[in-house]
Amino acid sequence: MTASILCMENRMPMYVFGLNEENSIVNAISGSFSGTKVLV
Repeated sequence: MTASILCMENRMPMYVFGLNEENSIVNAISGSFSGTKVLV
């Protein structure tokens, strides 16, 4: 909840992805992730 409020207040996108996939954090940072980008 706190992360979503901080993203909303600072107009930052929030990336939602699962940690079950191999290299999911590395892929999210590099921009080639399979998840959801939330814009508020």
